[in-house]
Amino acid sequence: MTCTYRSGLFPLLLGSLLACSLGCGGFEDSESNASPDVGPPDAGPPDARANTGRLAVASSEPGSGSEAAMDLAPGDSKASTSSESREAMLAILKGGLDGNDQSVELVRTVDAELYRDRDETPGSDQWVTRAKVVDESGEVLWNDRIYSMFQLLSFLQTAFSDIYEVELSAQQIVGFAQTTFPELLEFGVHIPVGIEGGHEYVLELENDEGDFQELARLEIDELVDQAEPPQFDGEVETLHETGAPSKRLDVAILSDGYTASEREEFESDARAVVDRFEETTPFPKHLDRFNVRTVWTPSAESGASYDCTEADRALGITLCERFRDTVYEFTFIVDALVDEYGLATPSSASRLGLPLQVGKMHEIAALAQYDEIILLSNSARRSGFAGMYTSVLTTFDDGERFPDVAVHEFGHSFGLLGDEYFISTDPCLYNPDLALPPNVSETSTYDDLKWNEWIDESTPLPTPDAQADDHDVGAYKKAYNCEDLYRPSHTCKMRDSQREFCPICNQQLVRRVYDYVDWLEAGYPKVERVNGGTLRFVADFREENSQVGVRWRLGDESIGGGKELRLEAGEVGTEWTTIEAKMVIDSPHVREIGPDLEKTFTWWVRSESG
Repeated sequence: MTCTYRSGLFPLLLGSLLACSLGCGGFEDSESNASPDVGPPDAGPPDARANTGRLAVASSEPGSGSEAAMDLAPGDSKASTSSESREAMLAILKGGLDGNDQSVELVRTVDAELYRDRDETPGSDQWVTRAKVVDESGEVLWNDRIYSMFQLLSFLQTAFSDIYEVELSAQQIVGFAQTTFPELLEFGVHIPVGIEGGHEYVLELENDEGDFQELARLEIDELVDQAEPPQFDGEVETLHETGAPSKRLDVAILSDGYTASEREEFESDARAVVDRFEETTPFPKHLDRFNVRTVWTPSAESGASYDCTEADRALGITLCERFRDTVYEFTFIVDALVDEYGLATPSSASRLGLPLQVGKMHEIAALAQYDEIILLSNSARRSGFAGMYTSVLTTFDDGERFPDVAVHEFGHSFGLLGDEYFISTDPCLYNPDLALPPNVSETSTYDDLKWNEWIDESTPLPTPDAQADDHDVGAYKKAYNCEDLYRPSHTCKMRDSQREFCPICNQQLVRRVYDYVDWLEAGYPKVERVNGGTLRFVADFREENSQVGVRWRLGDESIGGGKELRLEAGEVGTEWTTIEAKMVIDSPHVREIGPDLEKTFTWWVRSESG
């Protein structure tokens, strides 16, 4: 899952592989079926010999006279990058504090088959930790924003301050974890190991001024040499599979708090989650890009730690206020900290639950070659949380509602979406030093709204709640649990998990799917000669659930769509002109097509005469 193809590589490969020589520059149909060698990246089309009624075609702008090869697919970087170059390894890291200075140490590396599926990593400026791969001279070959322990630390401080009106320092929270459950400070990262020239993996943390300070610098070859097989066992079963893990978004569903006798219950709960994805827009049209697997690990005890329901509290039951022996030690963490520090528990108990065994969770998920994790905790107390590439939730009912919560939390961890609700007892999540999620805005001004291409001219801004039936997209007040932020729709799954995603969230989720996968898989266009005067251009992409469309142009003129184009000699002049195939994701959920959802391939053609 590495990102070896930086922006400069695409035009080089395009020039060297996106090439055909049909009856020109030395190619004779009658003499051989073999294609000449591919010319250099800056090669232009050959000088065509006189041959009345034939079409000449090449892949580069005229100029050099070098020959090009026939019937090769265009050389987009993804097409020519092997699965080995996407390889990644799992590293378990641990964050800490030394006074006010943050630090990161390596816990272990795991020898597991993993890939970094995202071809280019735009990252998220909502996350404060940055990862880089650099060569020996320090040049950055790849970078990404990642979720780390430091994001969680900031969240816990905010939660205690706003919900419990208790100011706990970062040192106090880290100190509790270090002395009680140090694994809570661990986090798992996928380190690219197939980037040519990649020498070191560097982690940096953003400070309040927006500058990055180095946390760790790890030599990649040493990490590979130190890797050991997974320490833990788990039984992997496939629920949904459409392709090789190196080419798919891979989701692992894990079990916590299910005893050996409750395995069927876990399997039923996991199936309910997959079924809900199959029913929830926009996923049904894109599940051909997903693999979903479960990893079964029985727990010694059933339930979760500090698993007190409101009914328990009403009856004065306190036996539930303890740690249970479960695989990942899912814990209602705020209640545990309140108990540790002897604080009064508020009448509205916290819904925040976390797995304390974070490194173990990532290591077991690696058995299923994961990109994203959904952790199911067998608790009747409702909870949902997202972070660390993980959606964590309890199975608090009999499949009626918790699968919707799983999809909602996946909207956070995978889609990078923000909550659109407002609950007075929960903290406002706004941090002015970090960018807001794509579905949350500071302003209701049209020009400054991220989703203004979806807003109709008649929509008032800000949009009154009373007009929700009239305006699917606007700027509705209260979002991210803050009174003065705005959300795009009155009601959305990010506000109420039982509802559908709003248009803006659908758009973001579709874009994220195609951040991860090569959507042109097996669909790179090629050109074939039908006869001397006819060429056939074909974009032979997969049909199942495909959202791919092709738009063809001859010079400046649009000449239609579809996966195939036939071009006759009489349609083309004797001067070189271009044939362009623009392949796009034609999704009704995406209003503005960007470079992440389109690729353009170009050939040069002319009719030979004389």
